[in-house]
Amino acid sequence: MKVTEQEFAELVMHALRARGQKGPLLFDARENVVRLRTALDGTVAPRAIALSGGCAEYEAADPSQRKAVVARYAGETPGPASTQLTVPPPPPPPTYDEEKRALRLRLVARRTLEKAFHAQHSRSAGNALEDFRTLGGLLEPLVRDVFLEVVRQGPRGWSSVTAAEAAGWTLEPPQALALARENLAKVSAEPWVKVESGLFRSPWSDGLAAARLALPDRFRALSLRGAPLVVAPHQGCVLVTGTEEREAHAAFVALALEEARGPGPLLLSPLQLTKQGWQRVRREDEALVEASPDLLGLAREDVACDYLTLQDEVSFALRRRGYGLVGSIQRLDGELAPLFSLCPEETDSASGRTAFPEAEMVMFPFAKGVPLVVPLERLAALVGPSLSALDVWPKFYELKRRPTIAQLEALV
Repeated sequence: MKVTEQEFAELVMHALRARGQKGPLLFDARENVVRLRTALDGTVAPRAIALSGGCAEYEAADPSQRKAVVARYAGETPGPASTQLTVPPPPPPPTYDEEKRALRLRLVARRTLEKAFHAQHSRSAGNALEDFRTLGGLLEPLVRDVFLEVVRQGPRGWSSVTAAEAAGWTLEPPQALALARENLAKVSAEPWVKVESGLFRSPWSDGLAAARLALPDRFRALSLRGAPLVVAPHQGCVLVTGTEEREAHAAFVALALEEARGPGPLLLSPLQLTKQGWQRVRREDEALVEASPDLLGLAREDVACDYLTLQDEVSFALRRRGYGLVGSIQRLDGELAPLFSLCPEETDSASGRTAFPEAEMVMFPFAKGVPLVVPLERLAALVGPSLSALDVWPKFYELKRRPTIAQLEALV
């Protein structure tokens, strides 16, 4: 007979009330306990009755014995009815060694940190990373704007470990990071799953697959042509190919986009493993991006996610600084297409100050409703110091002197 934890708790609470329990009873699903305030004799009772294991015991018992299982958890004993509630003793707290063995690493994008701190502190803009460290989070940079953080398993999944918690286990931050990496390595021996020739995916189901980027030797051990090339669409997935596995790159990109549509994206910008560690694939990697231009398309998707995640927060912060209108990231086409930044009309801004996000192209809504789209590099060369970067993340610019239509047309 199948029962849920809620149903078993209701059976226990019914048994308690049948014995005369008058005080309030509450089932705490997160802790799997029944909470109560007074015993049958009116004295203060233990604060909770732990039900851990009761559901499974009830299901496994002979039907004739199930009532006895409920009675035992309700505190009844053989013989005359007792006025005392017997609470199963709670499990002993974890020892320091057990806590240390439970430490792991998790991959985290800067946009996640920024979003959390905007929500918690209503900050004006930027510096979430600095705030995160100030509050005690244990972070180690992996590549620009991507970090490894120390976590441990809790009732609601993996949760961040603070420097104060690590100090309670006599661990300095570098020691906690090193120990978490060592623990992760001990549970990372499974073989990679082959998708097709030259393309592999992670085998781990612990929700920390992306954190295996902290273990570069696991990637170097793969038989691949060229250097390992990876993306982590979400925490539970890492995809790996080789920089010279050109035939597999199309499937690599397609699978990355498919995986990211669920819980992602986490890290869509491809990384390649060099002698110096992980490096982002850039336009300067000419041979690689010329052969597989969609790799840069994946990087664009990552950039777009930064802006789309924080557009509302950063726009609000910039308006508080006096920018009448704030531009947004747009796409010329669909996924993987070049990004362009919409620069608002000056006439729509009471202050005359406008800001727009960094992108490869900038769109100006000029010329009889026909927009002009110009490369950011050419715009910067044209206006010089009139284009200034603002101290927010993701990067935004202020355009202090707006070019004429003729000047912009010359850049197209």
